[in-house]
This record gives sequence, C-alpha cells and structure tokens, in this order.
Amino acid sequence: MQKKIWKRLFSVITAIEIVIGFVLSVPCHVNAQTVQVQMENNSYEEIYYTINTVGNAVISGALETCSSTLEIPSSIEGRLVTEIEAEAFAGNTNIQKIVVPDSVTRIGDRAFADCSNLQMLEGAAGIVSVGTDIMNGTAWLQNQTDNVAVLLQRTAVALTKQCEQYAVPDGVEVLSDGLFDGNTTLTGLDLPDSLKYIGKNCLRDCVNLKEIVFPAHLQQIQNGAFQGCIGLQEIIFPTKLSAIGDQAFSQCSGIERITFRDSLRTIGNNAFAKCTGLRTVTLPSSLIQIGTGVFSKCTSLCAVTFQSPIEEISSNAFESCSMLETLILPDSLLKI
Repeated sequence: MQKKIWKRLFSVITAIEIVIGFVLSVPCHVNAQTVQVQMENNSYEEIYYTINTVGNAVISGALETCSSTLEIPSSIEGRLVTEIEAEAFAGNTNIQKIVVPDSVTRIGDRAFADCSNLQMLEGAAGIVSVGTDIMNGTAWLQNQTDNVAVLLQRTAVALTKQCEQYAVPDGVEVLSDGLFDGNTTLTGLDLPDSLKYIGKNCLRDCVNLKEIVFPAHLQQIQNGAFQGCIGLQEIIFPTKLSAIGDQAFSQCSGIERITFRDSLRTIGNNAFAKCTGLRTVTLPSSLIQIGTGVFSKCTSLCAVTFQSPIEEISSNAFESCSMLETLILPDSLLKI
C-alpha cells in the first residue's frame, strides 16, 4: 500500500516538473516582442509605419493591394516621416511609382527589391543614407544602361556591369551601402566633386584598389566603408569631412600615411585598427571624439600627436601598438 502511494506521488511530481519545464523553456521575450510589434505597428491609408525611439515615423510597408502610385506623406498624425525600413515594400508587384518626401533621410536594405513593376521614384531630396540592393529586381533597374545606376540623379544604388574602373557620375551625393563591397576586380574609382556621403561597407574588401581621391565636399564616411582595402597606401582626407565611422579603414594593412583635416570631429570604434603599415599619426585640432580601439593592433605605429583639446581617449585606443614610442597628449585630457 505504501509503495503504491509513493508511486502515485512520484508520478504527480514528475508531471508537475514536466509542465514547469515546458513553461520555462518557452522564451519570455517572444511574448514581449509580439506585444511590442502589435503596439508599434500602425496603419495610415495604404501605408504601415512604426514609431522610432525619438518619436518619428518609420515606413514599414504597404497593403499588397495598394495603388500603383504610392505617395508617402512627410508626416503622419503629427510625426515626421524620416525613414523607410529594410524590405518595407519588397516584393510588392502592384507598385509602379513611389513618391518619397524630402523628410526621409534613410532608405533601408532592399526597401523596394523585387517590386518588379516599379519604374519610377520621385522626391527623396533629403536622403543621406541608402541601404544595399534597394532597387534590385525592379523595372527601373532593368532599364539602366550606365555602369553605375543612379537614382534621382543623386544616389548611386547599383552596378550594372563588372568593371575594373568606374567613374561615378557628376551630381551624385550618396554612395549606397555595399555598392562595391567585395569587388576584387576594382582597381580605380573616380568620385565626383558633388559626393557627400559614402555608405556602410561601400568598398569593403576591394583588395586591388590602390588609390582613392576624396572630393572636397565629402562629409561622412560610414562604418566599414574601406575595411580590408589592403592595396591603399596613402589617405588624404578632404577639408569638409566631419565623421569617420566604425571600422571604416580597419585591416587596411597597406596604409602608411594618413592626412587628417581640421574639419574632422569624430572617429568611430576601431576605425584604423590593424592598419599594420601605419607609422605616424597627427590628429587634428577639431577632433572631439575618438572611439574605442581606434588604432589598436597598428603594430608599426611609433608616434601619435593630439592637437585637439580632447578630454577623453576611449579604451584600447592603442592596444597592441608594440612599436609606439611617442605619444603627445593634450593638456585638456581628463581620462584615458
């Protein structure tokens, strides 16, 4: 009798453990994420949108049965529309024309990809950042004949042919993310005077690119733009450049000389990490922020001079710089 009772008790305990184990194995973040998506997804006429952390509207999609001409408003219920998220309209075959307001500054990866009937975009004069492959699989891209496909006469978004040398047309202000990424046949690139923004990973691992001449109006070089371009030997930055992104020139082992200008204000994390050929650096007086690991593992670096009244140098800035002998720091420095 006592054995039967213990068997029953054991069975009950086992069943409870199984139930508890099942409940605990279900990831709590799934429910939280679902609730969050339900809370953030909104609709306005034919368009879906979310609200970002600063309170602006981000376009996330449209009805599959939307009109052939889709006009995105510059504001929705008092919120400024500033971005079209990745794959927002991807695969929508109804759309033939999209009007993008000038308030939009960023178009995400593959935002219009595989919209096979999309022939035209209008507006978008405020764009400063464009994701990868935004027009792939569209009627518009199929109709492009130049080596570099330019959207709205100011944004280079695709390559139509594989070439050793490219000349980006005059008037282009933005190079899209990943435009030349991994192009090992590229040996030369002419950039127009109009260029202001170079996108993320734009020329990453273009290992046979030997030289780059930056135009005078260039303002931003984004994350990973020239990462792994081992053929580059000298970099002369232009006088209006204000920001260099994370890992922008990391692993460019051939770079020996860099000339910075007094317009530069920020250098991102690991921006020049593993530039093993770099020997001396003089940082400009305009610099106000320097990222972590910015010159880490630059094993030939022997001298660094700060000319700016910077107050903090982030961690690991010169990690594993085994040849570093001279480091001239500003009097303003409070933390290193």
